[in-house]
Amino acid sequence: MSYTPINIGVYVAAYSGAIAGMTTSGWLTDSNQSDYALVTSIASSYAQEFDTVWNNSATLNTLEQQCITAIVSNIFIGRAPGPLNDPIFQTPSNWTINVTACKAIVLESDAFFASQGIVPPFPSENSNGGSAIRLAIGISELTTSNTLIPSGDVVSSIVVNVESAYSENATITVTCNGQTLMFSDGVDLQNTGLYSNPIDVIITSGAVVEVSISNAPATGSCAVTINYFTPED
Repeated sequence: MSYTPINIGVYVAAYSGAIAGMTTSGWLTDSNQSDYALVTSIASSYAQEFDTVWNNSATLNTLEQQCITAIVSNIFIGRAPGPLNDPIFQTPSNWTINVTACKAIVLESDAFFASQGIVPPFPSENSNGGSAIRLAIGISELTTSNTLIPSGDVVSSIVVNVESAYSENATITVTCNGQTLMFSDGVDLQNTGLYSNPIDVIITSGAVVEVSISNAPATGSCAVTINYFTPED
């Protein structure tokens, strides 16, 4: 039965780790493609369950992507299931306990990076001369960047690190040349944490970034990182 991933990035990362761990625990000598049919089916079942348990369509940052692949790969190294034709290994629910534990490790890694003020980039930011603007935000109504985003560049994500919870009803808006890049989407300013918002916005005219905090909060602070890149011709 075919499967449509909730998050293709999660599915690929989990599959890559599983197939690598199961097939490379020894020196590879078999060049017959069909001999790997069972192990690829098992890897896909594992990836399906990981995607189901992850249950979030938001784009993975590079920390999450690499953690999933590395953790899963190490789980399967030297522990390839057998016999491979046992149907239990091609049943996604067989892997629920394991993938739930793996997910917990990845999420705790996210939390640790947030506690250190480290913002992992998204994969698209690692190519085409990716750049970032990071602004420290308090309770001021408006904060403006010193750097402008050039016309034609693409904003790929906005990351908000809420370092100190804002008082009730505070909202955040990020704009560039009048284009709204984010308006409190997926960001809970009343709780500390790292909130990632993948977007795809082409800047129509080069301009600085403006971040505004509304509803006059008495307390709170955050850091806002705007990631952008120059697309290929």
